[in-house]
Amino acid sequence: MKQRFTYLLIALMSIISIPTFAYDIEVANSDGKTIYYNFYYGNEDVELHVTYRGSLSTDYPDRYTGDLVIPSSVTYEGKTYPVTGIEQEAFHCCTGLTSVKLPEGLSIIYSSAFQSCTGLTAITIPASVINIYASAFAYCYNLALIKVEEGNTTYDSRDNCNAIVWTAVNELVIACKNTIIPNTVTSIGNGAFENCESITSLTIPASVSSIKGWGLSGLDALQDLYCLAEALPKTTSSSFGYTPIGNVTLHVPAASVDAYKAAEPWSGFKDIVALTPDDTGVRPLEQTTGTSQFYTLDGRKLQGKPTQKGVYIRNGIKVIIK
Repeated sequence: MKQRFTYLLIALMSIISIPTFAYDIEVANSDGKTIYYNFYYGNEDVELHVTYRGSLSTDYPDRYTGDLVIPSSVTYEGKTYPVTGIEQEAFHCCTGLTSVKLPEGLSIIYSSAFQSCTGLTAITIPASVINIYASAFAYCYNLALIKVEEGNTTYDSRDNCNAIVWTAVNELVIACKNTIIPNTVTSIGNGAFENCESITSLTIPASVSSIKGWGLSGLDALQDLYCLAEALPKTTSSSFGYTPIGNVTLHVPAASVDAYKAAEPWSGFKDIVALTPDDTGVRPLEQTTGTSQFYTLDGRKLQGKPTQKGVYIRNGIKVIIK
């Protein structure tokens, strides 16, 4: 009996020591860069979802670096599979990733898919994407440009807002440091501005009636928040999360100052003051540091100051060059 128990124990230890991997297959692109995939069997046809290397998403932070192109399909052992998803934490902590081209045909991006990709400065969401989970781009501090392709029936980037808006419910779901909240947005989604830490000034349009959990969390540099709504937007206890609102001045309509002062979490702001006539328009975001960088309204980065007349974005602010 003792001998049998010993053999069983050895067998169990052997099983436990076998390394497990998060991916089913690995395939190199034509440029030699390897991408890791899992098979997805949710539909009639077998599909592929991009994932990470190893057993944990933190195992190989250098697995994806530089400029990466994700193909729309992959041929493996004689069969071709469409690439339709980016799995949870697939690019987690890949700080060396500088750009990623997402394929047409992609339909879903899971939570934390690009979390802590601090090298990313821009992302374009294909028209085929129909589901983006909260915090998909959390802690991407340098993300400056977000664009949803025309023709997407679920999301949009209306008014060149540098954000992702859930079209059907007018909810801003993912923002970046250059986001300008459109005045057609009615809610700020879960974790939308999570850790856009360089924002110093932000305007919430009068159209916004709710701010969901962690919607305005982690805005470490925020100095002024302009809320144009006379009726207080609905909030949760975590709407401002780790934003140090005790250091922030809240600007609200004069008729609503007392109401904001009496309601949590609004009462926690350093000062609550009445909006001035200059504050009633849409006030864009400002950045704390760095030289002026100009972009066209379609998100194209310019080298230096524009030489042609028109409207541009400079450090998150719309400016007119005459």
